[in-house]
Amino acid sequence: MARPYSFDLQERVLQFYDEGYPVEDVAQHFSISKSWLYNLIKQCSTGCIKSGQVHTSTYKTKMILHEQKVYKLIAEHPDAMLIDFCELLSVHACVVPATTH
Repeated sequence: MARPYSFDLQERVLQFYDEGYPVEDVAQHFSISKSWLYNLIKQCSTGCIKSGQVHTSTYKTKMILHEQKVYKLIAEHPDAMLIDFCELLSVHACVVPATTH
C-alpha cells in the first residue's frame, strides 16, 4: 500500500503551483500524479489544507499530553511520512499504529 505524502511535500507542491506553474509541470517536477494534485488543489480551496495550515479538530484527545513532542518531531523530520511518525511516537509516547483486519 502506498504511503501518504508528507504535509511538507504538500506545502511545497502548492507553493510551486501558486507560483504559476501548470499542473503538468508541477506533477512531473515532484513525481506525483495529476489527479493527486487536483485533489490537493480542491482541498486547498475548501480550506482543509492551505499554505501549511492543517485543519485541526476542536476535540481534546489523549494525545494532547504529547502535543509538544509531536510538534518537535514534525520540526525535526519535516519530510517524514505518517508511518514514520507512528514509529517515532511509539518510542516517545507508547503510540501503536492501528492494524487493519
